[in-house]
Amino acid sequence: MIKVPPTIMHPRDVSFPPQVSPRGWNATCWRYKPLKERIKEHIKHKVFGVICSTPDEKYLLVRGRLGGKWSFPKGHLKASEIALDCALRELHEETGITLSRKDVSFLTTTLSKNRDGNNAEYFRCLVPEEIPVNIIDNREISEAGWFTLCEIQRLNGNIDVTNFGIQNGFPPIREARIQ
Repeated sequence: MIKVPPTIMHPRDVSFPPQVSPRGWNATCWRYKPLKERIKEHIKHKVFGVICSTPDEKYLLVRGRLGGKWSFPKGHLKASEIALDCALRELHEETGITLSRKDVSFLTTTLSKNRDGNNAEYFRCLVPEEIPVNIIDNREISEAGWFTLCEIQRLNGNIDVTNFGIQNGFPPIREARIQ
């Protein structure tokens, strides 16, 4: 239940002052909600994905068809779906790779969060070798591949890929010398 000070009136109240708009009313009520409720409302949606890597430190990335940026396979929750199932489903849809629940572990880091409260959380998976990629969802993904951190640094990656590279120590870029 929202506790609103008695001096604040509801917009549909006859005595509601005309200088306060319904939008202003919503903003005022927002301030008096418990923090837990405000946080739930503020996070618009989450996406969950899988960061697949090989023992020789190659990472699986997909390239979005619309934006052209490289990212880790990820997607939105469907109704009555848990985060891990969402991540594994998206991995399969975007790369054709099928993994079981026991193959992945939770990576607690949230790699991105924008002003709207949208964020991405990832599960981590170590595969013994590069698994061949077969894109199933051609509407969203244009290509996919396995890349080293050095190669990832040169790609047009989204914020998640960039943050992951920074956290894991992008190697220094060697400049090409013209002779």
